[in-house]
This record gives sequence, structure tokens and C-alpha cells, in this order.
Amino acid sequence: IGFLLMFILFCNGSLKKRHKSFDQRLFHRIIFTVMIMFLIDGLSWVFDQETFNGAILVSNIVNVFLYMIGPITTVLWLSYVDFKIFDDIRGLRNRIVIYSLPVIVNTILSLIQLITPILFTFDPNNSNCYIRLPLSWYTYALPLLYIAYSTILLLNNKKKISKKIFIPLILYMVFPLLGT
Repeated sequence: IGFLLMFILFCNGSLKKRHKSFDQRLFHRIIFTVMIMFLIDGLSWVFDQETFNGAILVSNIVNVFLYMIGPITTVLWLSYVDFKIFDDIRGLRNRIVIYSLPVIVNTILSLIQLITPILFTFDPNNSNCYIRLPLSWYTYALPLLYIAYSTILLLNNKKKISKKIFIPLILYMVFPLLGT
């Protein structure tokens, strides 16, 4: 259902002329990454506890992609909020480098996971059961940190943007927090 709703938003945004603005393109990228996240999450459930030959390898690959995409979605959201507040593409391009550093670390950890289990593992004796390892906290904390920083950024700069924009931006963050 989530994927279908995002797909409708994605298609609707593609048909509009205003999709050409920077903030609309950024929002469109957020929708697209959320769609991918829904698909990968669904795949992770499909392969969860499967016992066919290679099931652990497939589950590992699918979950690595899931670990990588969550923080990407939230750094895009932070970029969107940043742009809505400061309306400065050049400044955002400079800040996105800093915003992206934790995501790069997460990507490296996720790629290492393909070689050796550092984030999660699977119990082959218990129907390919998924088990989080101690480093997995990083990937789960990262989106929350981006959402928290986005919220702080919004609250500290709420006088710079209209209520018409501020309220939807704040409310948008409620659902990911409730889901977490």
C-alpha cells in the first residue's frame, strides 16, 4: 500500500510542470527512494527464513541494500528542509557534503557486511533467521539523527519560512518517528 501511494505521488509529480523547480526535483527523489525502500523491505520479508540453496546470500544482499537506503532517504529529507529554509542551492551543495558523511560511513559498513557479518547475520540452524549484531545500531540511529536535526533546523529557523510551509514540514516527520 505504501509503495502504491508513493507511486501515485511519483507519477503525479512527473506530470506537473512545476516539477522542474529544484525543491520539487528533490522531493521527487525522496519519493523515489521511499518507493525503492518499500520494494527492498518487501523483498527482505519474502526471503526471511527461507531455506533454499543460497537463501542466506540473497537475504544478506537484500538487507544490505535496505541498510543503505534508509539513511539516504533521510539525508535527502534534510536537504529538502535545508532548501526550504535557506532557499540557497549553492549553500546546500556545500552543506550536502557534510550531511552525507555519515551516510558514506553507513554505506562502507553495509558493503563490508557483504564480506563479513558486522551489522547482522543469519542463523542457518533456525531457518535463515535474521539476527542484528552490535553495529546495526548505527544504521538505525542515523535516520533518527537526520530527522532530529531536520526538526531542530526547522524550529530554530521557523521565522524564516511561512506557516504554510512550516506546519507540513514538521508534520511530515511525525510518521517516520511513529513508525520507528
